[in-house]
Amino acid sequence: MASNYIHYIDLFMFLTESKTLKFDLNLYDKIFYSKRKGFYEIGGEIKALDKKNNSLYLKDEMKATKESFLFITNNKFIFKIKAGRKFHSINKIFIKTGKIIKKYKFRTPLQSQISFSNFKEIIKNKKCLPSYEDLFDINLLSIRLINNHFKKLKNNREIFKIT
Repeated sequence: MASNYIHYIDLFMFLTESKTLKFDLNLYDKIFYSKRKGFYEIGGEIKALDKKNNSLYLKDEMKATKESFLFITNNKFIFKIKAGRKFHSINKIFIKTGKIIKKYKFRTPLQSQISFSNFKEIIKNKKCLPSYEDLFDINLLSIRLINNHFKKLKNNREIFKIT
């Protein structure tokens, strides 16, 4: 979760046009080794709420047999995203009835496989992405929250590397 959640925060802020968020962290009191040597991960839950009551909910149980879940909620819909190793699925749920409106399932390519393609598309269509300045404060806060959690666990390490 430590290596991915900042990207979900950025996406959430972009989709909701939010500038500030409030966070609620319920993280495990255990540090997990990442699949990348020398790096670490965390598990648990992270909730973010903006001023318009849009919310983001991330959950990672840090079990190889379990998928990670991401919930993005606005005033009308809940988007439940199940992040598997090879497939992602998205359910769009109407809040008033609780019924699933649409279901999507798609293969999950590696980030390295799609980055260049995305870059070309952005340049070609001149898509507007959030600026570095727009995301800097919330990214810094996000990193500090995770770093404070690592420090709280009374581990003798001074630096916790995440990817």
